[in-house]
Amino acid sequence: MNATRARQAGLLIGGVVVLVGLIGLWLSRDLGWTESPGELVLPYRDDYVWAKHFSFNPLLALLTLAAGVLTVVGFAADLRLARGAAMIGCALLAVAINVDLSSNDQVLGSRGGNVALMLMVVMGLLTLELTPREGEHDRAS
Repeated sequence: MNATRARQAGLLIGGVVVLVGLIGLWLSRDLGWTESPGELVLPYRDDYVWAKHFSFNPLLALLTLAAGVLTVVGFAADLRLARGAAMIGCALLAVAINVDLSSNDQVLGSRGGNVALMLMVVMGLLTLELTPREGEHDRAS
């Protein structure tokens, strides 16, 4: 994979996370910071069971937005440290959401779909970081 395509893929991943975070922030604008349950991204009706996926309160929306912005900055400025921080941040956020889901007093107002989103971002970023770039092997020799 060449560096340009890796950068484009990383910007796409980060852009999607920023978009989801902005949508979550917009939908949860009338909720308290740590109110649970959060607002669903798609309205839930009984005939649309598949629509019960992402849920946000303002705190989780801002954390998601921050992870997306860090990812975009990391790929736009080609900062490996920022990309690594975004990856670790998304992994920690997935763990925090999972722990929060098992508690009686949820702080993040999320659902399992939020965990899946963060894990998909981590896997995408990890794949981009571990995939060798064209010419990278030649320079090391």
